[in-house]
Amino acid sequence: MSAVERNAIVITGGLASLRSAEKERSPSKDSKSDLDNLFKKLESQYTSLQPDQKKDLSKKGKGTYKFKVSDNGNSSEFTIRLNETDSGVFLKSNYAPDIVIELEKSTFEKLLTRELKGQNAFMKGLIKVKGNMMLASKLDMIINVFGASWNSKV
Repeated sequence: MSAVERNAIVITGGLASLRSAEKERSPSKDSKSDLDNLFKKLESQYTSLQPDQKKDLSKKGKGTYKFKVSDNGNSSEFTIRLNETDSGVFLKSNYAPDIVIELEKSTFEKLLTRELKGQNAFMKGLIKVKGNMMLASKLDMIINVFGASWNSKV
């Protein structure tokens, strides 16, 4: 058996087992802390909004949005709840979601930095949505509030 790479024989007389590197990769502790930092930053940004901004956001985006964000084998869930009484960003939440949005961290950051719109991400299959599709149409408005001062380096 021989293996050729860039027109040169790199393995001769050996046994090679070729597997996807993606499957071999184990979850990285760094990516888990990146996801935690992402949540903390979102929580901080919501806390820093003015009361009238929070009220406006709650009125326009009324609902409970659960995000499942994954990165290099790790995943994290958080909830953005928007209503008149108990709005906020929660890492652990007992609120029943009206909509569940699943996406990669890199896609979420592109939404936050406005490199990508929610509808485009959905059409490209970069996000999966379950639940109230009307709330999905409000995703860009909500993300834009959080992304207004976003620095993609989490």
